[in-house]
Amino acid sequence: MAVEHLKKAWAAYKRNLCPLIGAYLLILFVVLVLAGAGIWLASMSSTAGLEPLLFGTIILLTAAAIVGAILSGAYIAVARDALKKKARIVIMWNVARERWKSLLGGLIIQILITILLFVPALVAGIYGYVNKSMAFIGLATLLAIPAIFASLLFNFIVYAIVIDKTKVMDGVCKSYRVVRKNYLDILVLYVIIVIISLVLTIIPILGMILSVLFVTPFSVLAFTSWYLSKRTQRR
Repeated sequence: MAVEHLKKAWAAYKRNLCPLIGAYLLILFVVLVLAGAGIWLASMSSTAGLEPLLFGTIILLTAAAIVGAILSGAYIAVARDALKKKARIVIMWNVARERWKSLLGGLIIQILITILLFVPALVAGIYGYVNKSMAFIGLATLLAIPAIFASLLFNFIVYAIVIDKTKVMDGVCKSYRVVRKNYLDILVLYVIIVIISLVLTIIPILGMILSVLFVTPFSVLAFTSWYLSKRTQRR
């Protein structure tokens, strides 16, 4: 049940507050440093007319996105250890270093699958916007709903890569299989997490802080707990 995983996530969060928050803040720090350097180079190139600096900007912004994605995937290892025992920040770096290719590949595959699922909705939405057709805009909304539900089947690719140390395509298959067999259970958990996030974001400033320090670590803990409980089920 979803409540069981929320309870486990809360207990693990309280028990490993420092490493969970510390690891996530490190991810934000690395991404902000790389992205900030890229933005600074962009401003310098526009001010001084140094076009070559734009290439450096592209590299830094791309690096920020890639490194952030890899570390976010590796953060699952911190959540896993927090649920089982004492978490350590260093495990995130170890997993990122050892499994970065698989993590990046899994994230790219997940993004591509999600984009493909939303293509019909995007096409209908763009057509409706250009031609000012409310019928097509409504159709886009209707097409987006099943795409959202279908994309959930592939949301645990990286979890499989980190926890089960699968290859990328094996992670895709395992995510699909595990979610398909327990779809209603994970859907309820996602809805609860989304509601918690929306309620907290209503609060100005404090909501944003809570989102960083609580919602993100807590949600990863809850989803990791769910995956750990379902991963060994037979087909």
